[in-house]
Amino acid sequence: MNRSRGRWLVVGAVIAGLIGIVWLWPSTQEVEPTADEVVPTTPVTTEPYLFVGPPDRGGGHDEHQWTEDPWRPVAVGFARDFADPGASLRDWRQRVGRWVSDYLAEQYEHTARYRIPVAGLERVVGPEHAGQAVTVVAVYDTGLALSLHLEVFPDTGWKVTQALPAEPPETT
Repeated sequence: MNRSRGRWLVVGAVIAGLIGIVWLWPSTQEVEPTADEVVPTTPVTTEPYLFVGPPDRGGGHDEHQWTEDPWRPVAVGFARDFADPGASLRDWRQRVGRWVSDYLAEQYEHTARYRIPVAGLERVVGPEHAGQAVTVVAVYDTGLALSLHLEVFPDTGWKVTQALPAEPPETT
């Protein structure tokens, strides 16, 4: 009886081993789906937003006057808001923040109220460079002049990326 039990144990172990080998054996089926199973997807494209419409919030900044220069409403809006402290520092940051890049908006978070000029915009002169980046000069009635660098971004359109003091351009 012992001998027959030993044989059954060996036969059982061999069967269990074969089942384990078959179970763990790599499949030969193709992992990639066939062309019939693949659903074609349309590529998502983002069209550049080259034209600037009226600002989302704010005062009368000629929102309804369209221009051939899509950057001009942003330059004029920024220049007007930059030299107008408004009701509070928070109000100024919100108004100026809508015209500028995220990086510049972050820099203006540290601006003290006494550093905000009070002036009336006379004109915006330029551009120096045309295309996807332009540089213009904003001239104020106090003699202040700012060199504004604007760039177009695919998702947000035209934004001011740099504002530096400048010499007022000569009038002709």
